[in-house]
Amino acid sequence: MTAPILTRIFPPGADLEAAIRTDLTLSAGAPWALAEIAAVARATGTTARIHIKVDTGLGRGGAWHDDLAGMLVDAARLEAEGVIDVEGIFSHFAYADSPDHPTVRAQQETFLAIVADAERAGLRPRIRHIANSAATLTNPSAHLDMVRPGVSVYGLSPVPHIGGPTHFGLREAMRVTARLIAVKDCPAGQGVSYGHLYTTKGDTRLGLVPLGYADGIPRHATGVGPMQVHGTRYTVAGRVCMDQMVLDPGPDSPAQAGDEVILIGRESQGEPTAQDWAAAIDTINYEIVTRLGPASRVATRKGPDGRAAQGQAGRPSGGHGPRSGGRRRRRGRHRGCRAGRQDRRQALACLRRHRPRQGARLPLRRGQGGGGPRQRRRRPARRDRRARRVDAGGGPDGRPGPRLRAQPQLVGAPAPRARRRRVPGRQL
Repeated sequence: MTAPILTRIFPPGADLEAAIRTDLTLSAGAPWALAEIAAVARATGTTARIHIKVDTGLGRGGAWHDDLAGMLVDAARLEAEGVIDVEGIFSHFAYADSPDHPTVRAQQETFLAIVADAERAGLRPRIRHIANSAATLTNPSAHLDMVRPGVSVYGLSPVPHIGGPTHFGLREAMRVTARLIAVKDCPAGQGVSYGHLYTTKGDTRLGLVPLGYADGIPRHATGVGPMQVHGTRYTVAGRVCMDQMVLDPGPDSPAQAGDEVILIGRESQGEPTAQDWAAAIDTINYEIVTRLGPASRVATRKGPDGRAAQGQAGRPSGGHGPRSGGRRRRRGRHRGCRAGRQDRRQALACLRRHRPRQGARLPLRRGQGGGGPRQRRRRPARRDRRARRVDAGGGPDGRPGPRLRAQPQLVGAPAPRARRRRVPGRQL
């Protein structure tokens, strides 16, 4: 892109070096912003092109009063040093969508007076601009050297109480459609969607639209959001959900799965518009179009390096299934154990903890198996218990008993465990 780009907002400490090197035009609406731009321009040896933002009565961004007076003097000095180039100066209306409001004329006069003050300070701004979309369409005297249309670039009217897009010769640039993913018969008296805020009055058909508030559809458009199918307009039936909403086209509707649903279309063709949605939920069409966007519904889990960690077969690691929560179980894995264990002894220990079988003897020695702190203590086999009961001096029948290896004993310490043999024929 070779056209000039004006950046309006940046926080303290922003990467201004990259912006200046790529020849972006920066705005300075406070003394700190002008100081940071100048410091970076000196460090890079590049002249920074700026526009000074002034507050003429909006009470939002921009310098005013004593701050503005000091900024104009500092900007003139920095421009004389070749550090900055004050290309423009601008402000913003508070009531541009009400062209007859007295603040519109007052702000415009204040702005021209500030431009005169800047010239007396030694600045020669070449671009003066204050007109937004509403002023561009309704107040030619505010056009000056440049205008800043916003919502009108979308083809929407910034003053719908005066006229719509057709009135101002605009054409909507955005069209939002979906396709029905299900259409089914529904009996009378059936509640629809969460909370059953809508109940069918008679036998009808319901269509499912795969869009919701995760996609930017306002949740408070429940019951009022307009949609059109086969040239007929309907409203949302019941609650707008995260990624779905329902419409009631009636029992005689020819709607089928796959049919197009128009949410935002052309005013000239009688289709629902962004302004219709805005009027339905008592907001402005700016909000309707700027909140729309694609929603990501793919669950991933980030690894230590911040990137999405993928397990085997493309599954996210850290769980038992495609999600990282570990709720879905795969064959051969058990609730509570960690995914990805390949060691045979660890797998046996896992099986021992989570699915003990009657009579199963799994000869896992201490220090093996990878079991956690809650690993079960295996009950000794019958042969081992009998060996512990036999005294070293003689057996039950008076004959000498088996010799047991002498072990140092501590008071209260458990008896030593006898060495065990692997059970023949048992496969582990």
